[in-house]
Amino acid sequence: MPSRSIIIAALLGCCAARSIAAGPQSVDDFPDIGLTLFLRTVVSDRQTVYRATFVDLNADGTKEAVVYLTGGTWCGDDGCGLLVLTRDRRTFHEVLRATSVGLPIRALGSRTNGWRDLAVTVKRGRTSYSVVLPFEGVKYAQSATAPPAHRLAPGTPIEVVISDEQHAHPVFGR
Repeated sequence: MPSRSIIIAALLGCCAARSIAAGPQSVDDFPDIGLTLFLRTVVSDRQTVYRATFVDLNADGTKEAVVYLTGGTWCGDDGCGLLVLTRDRRTFHEVLRATSVGLPIRALGSRTNGWRDLAVTVKRGRTSYSVVLPFEGVKYAQSATAPPAHRLAPGTPIEVVISDEQHAHPVFGR
């Protein structure tokens, strides 16, 4: 008869696998050392921190990394940096690098070229509004302030992917 600890471990493994497969998964729940190591090749400022979530944006069954970078050279008066990364067996590849975007980062139910549209917050002085970034075939629209990006229509169904309440992780440790 299997020991009680083996049965408990099997049940926990089953539940963890189900939670990984369902919906967006914050790195707070499942840290990804591969993502951190990749970010170290992109980020030069040792003060940079990131918030990240893995979510399947293109319905291929593999979750992409949505990464919000703050600190150092990634932020300006109007916001900070946003990356969307696909993963292959060895590394990550950028499909979005946008600057001057604010939180929250949202995934929409609508799709462009097979990828879920993203919504970000744009700040201009004292005014802020939400903008949709569509996928342009190879990458997402890189600018939140120029076409094809456009304002988010009120009442559009959204899924918050990264919020300002999410814990930020140092890229280079502390």
